[in-house]
Formats: sequence, structure tokens, C-alpha cells
Amino acid sequence: MNEQPLRALILIHLTADIPRIIKKMKSQTVKIGKSVVFECMASGSPPPTFVWLKDNKKINKTARFLSTTAGQLCLIVRVEEKHAGKYTCRVSNNLGHEEQTAYLKVIEGKFFIA
Repeated sequence: MNEQPLRALILIHLTADIPRIIKKMKSQTVKIGKSVVFECMASGSPPPTFVWLKDNKKINKTARFLSTTAGQLCLIVRVEEKHAGKYTCRVSNNLGHEEQTAYLKVIEGKFFIA
């Protein structure tokens, strides 16, 4: 028997992409006491990280400000007047970043807690 060594060529194609926001954020109007969600959909490779800002300051998660594990959604619970302002989603990876802004307007409205 004549055994030949097995040779194989394996090509791995890795792609890397700068983060891009792929769905435009929408400005919203909400009544005091209601909840509101901002959505930020982005692509990129490696997958981007999400940071949310209000009036150019990073939002820390609290009982009123929540975001999904991956960060695409920013939920504001029981909105108050002070929550009105500019909300920015910043997506980034090691290749770069992109951001988009939407505005929240808070209006008076009757809201009862039963």
C-alpha cells in the first residue's frame, strides 16, 4: 500500500463592518405616567455595543430607565416631565461608531393608578 499524506486547504473569510444604524429612531410624545420605548436597530461585525444618552449624558439603568440585554431598546417607565429631551443611541465596535437621535415630548394627561 502506498499511503499519501492528506492535504487540505481551508480558507476562512472573516468580514468586519463598521456599525450602521439600520432603522431610523422615531421622536415620540407621551403623557405623564405612561411608558415609552425607543428602538435602535444596528448592524456591524463584530456586533456593536449600544449606549443610550439623554441630553448627551449616558443613561444608567434604573427602575425607570431599562434597556434590553443587547441594548437595542430603551424603556422609560412612568414618564415624568423631567424625562423630556434628546435621546441618542450610540453603537460602536472596534472599527468605529454611529449615533442617531430622537426627541421625547412629555405632555400633561390624566393618569390614575388603580
